[in-house]
Amino acid sequence: MNETYAWVVRQMGDYLKGKVLADNIVNLRWDMVSGGAQKYTGVWGLYGYIYCDQIIEGEIGHSGIHGPCPHYIKILIQKCDNDKDVYNALAKQAGKKPIESWRGKHIAEKVREKVLGNPGILATEVAIMLEQEGITEKEVKNAIRYLKKYKFKKKPGVISVKSGRTQKLYLETKK
Repeated sequence: MNETYAWVVRQMGDYLKGKVLADNIVNLRWDMVSGGAQKYTGVWGLYGYIYCDQIIEGEIGHSGIHGPCPHYIKILIQKCDNDKDVYNALAKQAGKKPIESWRGKHIAEKVREKVLGNPGILATEVAIMLEQEGITEKEVKNAIRYLKKYKFKKKPGVISVKSGRTQKLYLETKK
C-alpha cells in the first residue's frame, strides 16, 4: 500500500483521530480489547500497532507511561473513519474476522435456562448462580437486557417485573 493513509483512534468512540501511513501499521488483528485503557469492548475490531510519533495529521490519546517516545501503541482502525478500499485491504491482512462473541450468546442461553426452570426468579439470584461459573454480574445484566430487547422466532424472550431494587424474570408466553 504505497502512500495510502488510514485514520486511527485509540479506542471505540474516541474523538481524537490520527492519520497514519497504512504501511506503518503492524501486527494487524481482530481483537475485543482496546488500546490505552485496555477495555473489553464485546465486539470485534480491527487493531494494529504504530509508533506514537508516526501520526501525520490529527492526534490520538496516549499517556507515554511506557517510557519516552517513540514507542508502540495499540490503535483501532474503524470502518466508519476510512475509505472502504483502505479498510478492506487492512482487514484482509488481519485475516478472517471471527464470528460474533460466543460468550454473550452462551451467557444469554444460561440465563434463559435459569428463568425457564425458576419462573419469577430474581435477577440477583441468577447473577449469584452464574457467578459460580465465572460469569460476572455485568455479563448477566447484559444478557438479560439482550433477552428482553430482541424477539426470537423459536425461543421465548425474557420479561421482567420490578421487585424492590431488583427484578423478577419470566419467559415470554406466546399469545
